[in-house]
Amino acid sequence: MDLNLDSLKEEILRYLEASQFAVFRSLPGVLDELSVITWDSESFPDYRMFLDTAQRCGARVVVFISAVFNEEDLEDIEADIALSDLDREQAREMEKSLKRFRAYKGRTCFLQIAFDYESRMYVYELQPDWYSEYLELTDELDIMLPHDHEEDEESDGDDGLGGFYSKN
Repeated sequence: MDLNLDSLKEEILRYLEASQFAVFRSLPGVLDELSVITWDSESFPDYRMFLDTAQRCGARVVVFISAVFNEEDLEDIEADIALSDLDREQAREMEKSLKRFRAYKGRTCFLQIAFDYESRMYVYELQPDWYSEYLELTDELDIMLPHDHEEDEESDGDDGLGGFYSKN
């Protein structure tokens, strides 16, 4: 779904401010390493249903996360295109896609609301279609990037201890 998350973000924050929840504003990526259960926001897009569930579970703190698509996101993908092993036509196609994404600079690219219940994070998240396409493009480019020899050496058993301990 191609959503305008900027207005939805403001709406959610106003709703949370008027609620009994304490709002903990966090950084993007903080939930990536945690065990999460994701709300079906496609079938049930109303964030109020999610927050009602949090309230019924007794949650007192809601984690709020959002990210804005910025120039750095665009520069990162430009650098990846330059470093990749793409032929001229493929690079042109990638740059064409990148131009389309420039129109979204400064817009909110994803929202997450989460609460903890019995050591699990329950998460409501939304991102517009254009951002999903951007992520697919970055994944595609990542596969095409040459991998450094140094990275291969690190994965060959370097324990990061600087050689102070024996591997015996």
